[in-house]
Amino acid sequence: MDRVLTLQNRSAAELLVSGVLGGLNRTGSAVAAGVGQYLRELRGSWPGWAVGGRVAGHMASLVPQRLLGVYHTLLFTVPGTPVTNYGDEIGLRDEPGQAVKSPRMQWDESGQADYNQNVSVKAQKSHPQSLLSLFRSLSDLKGKERSLLYGEFQTVLASPSVFSYLRRWDQSERFLVALNFGESPEEVTLQHPLLPPEATVVLSSDPGRQGGARLALGRLALQPSEALLLKFPYVA
Repeated sequence: MDRVLTLQNRSAAELLVSGVLGGLNRTGSAVAAGVGQYLRELRGSWPGWAVGGRVAGHMASLVPQRLLGVYHTLLFTVPGTPVTNYGDEIGLRDEPGQAVKSPRMQWDESGQADYNQNVSVKAQKSHPQSLLSLFRSLSDLKGKERSLLYGEFQTVLASPSVFSYLRRWDQSERFLVALNFGESPEEVTLQHPLLPPEATVVLSSDPGRQGGARLALGRLALQPSEALLLKFPYVA
């Protein structure tokens, strides 16, 4: 993080893509601390976020498969610009032994005999619970929701397993993010002066979670490795 911040302060770049997230321990509290520190140290500069890259590799080769939905949700809901590698949207993995990570994109099943053994774009595009569907939904929300684009960021909970935060902008709809980095279910109490007793499910990485459901924030049950995005309206 120190090297990234030094470069940010020395350059006139309007957007510096940071690999800070990839260097953090994969716990709720560690990621919360890293995100908070980076946003504070930037002193108002616009952040860019990535997990991996052309040299570092694809996200699916750097974080456990179970956390791909968590990290995509994180990238698209923290303040700033998410930057992803081609193929991250389907969980493309790197081929071993390459200095520059450039596996073949899996558009269909014709290349499945190689090392990657990834599910293809063709297989995922019509599946509502696929990683590609989650990626597309997050990208759409990031592009049109003012709270996710420009909103204030406030941590609600940072525990060993769960990182939760609030995004809000003026009178726009508010968004609440809850990320379970753990491998076990977690029941958490999300408390903040701006939070209502209940919020509505926008999307989840867990296939058993239904969009549009109303959930109580005082006793919120998260599934293992679940990324959950909730919303609630502005109230004067």
